[in-house]
Amino acid sequence: MPVTITYDVVHHIYWENKVALDLFFGGMGVGLFLTAFWLTWHNQSKHRALIRVGSITAPFLVMLGLIFLLSELGQPFRIYELLIHPQASSVLAWGSWLQGLFLVFSLIYAWQWWRDKEGNESTKTNMLSGSRSWIGWIAALLGLAIGVYHGFLLSVNYGRALWQTPETTITSVLLFLITGLAALSLLGTFAGQQEGRWMRIRNLLTSLSVMLWITLGNWLLWIAVYGHGTRDTREAASLLMIDFGWLFWGVALALGLVLPGIGFWWLRRRENVSLQWVRILLLAVLIGGYASRFLILYVGQLQPLT
Repeated sequence: MPVTITYDVVHHIYWENKVALDLFFGGMGVGLFLTAFWLTWHNQSKHRALIRVGSITAPFLVMLGLIFLLSELGQPFRIYELLIHPQASSVLAWGSWLQGLFLVFSLIYAWQWWRDKEGNESTKTNMLSGSRSWIGWIAALLGLAIGVYHGFLLSVNYGRALWQTPETTITSVLLFLITGLAALSLLGTFAGQQEGRWMRIRNLLTSLSVMLWITLGNWLLWIAVYGHGTRDTREAASLLMIDFGWLFWGVALALGLVLPGIGFWWLRRRENVSLQWVRILLLAVLIGGYASRFLILYVGQLQPLT
């Protein structure tokens, strides 16, 4: 009589909600810093209050993400070993150094803006005078590296079909851009004098709307590629679009991309707009951005290793 031995293999979920929160807040902080720094070279005087509040807020969002990450670790106080014993082959070590250096330079940059009390009449020369310019450039380059790193981090985990695709990596990079733009625009609805706030953030919302449609197009490309791929890729697409369909279609795509994309495209043509509606749409972008981060991270671990 043949004997069949069955092994009950449990597929553990190692990265859960706290890691998703780290990717969300860390990516949003980096995107916020890059957007604020970019504005120092475009319409500087007009956006001075927005640049100041964005530059000060950005490093603290990254710190908040790191707090969530450290709380997920079993021995969070041993994180220093990644810094004092670096390994070129360790992707986690790359992230530790990149985020650590970014925090140092972005906090110095934030302090420079905090002590600067000049009004909106300041010129580009004043805003980028002295060490502020090169410190900002170093932090910006580190921020770009972190954005690419967040997209690359999951792709090096071999055997996870959901993560082994260029579209997933590109989506991760797009998410830190749109959440950063949304966060800075949201701060702009409160920063500076109340009169003229809408006109100051309207151009930002135009750029955000374009980025939202690009992100949606990338998701649809992902669906097309995975829906007609191998058995593993089809299973990954099924997990994402059917098992977690309400979160994927309803929150990540409809609420986080389509609704605000249409809303911003319509609002940008108007001279006077209620900022309450703008804030609601911006919060929808952030909610959808977190849902996308969580889906990519969590659903990617549900499929057995291949």
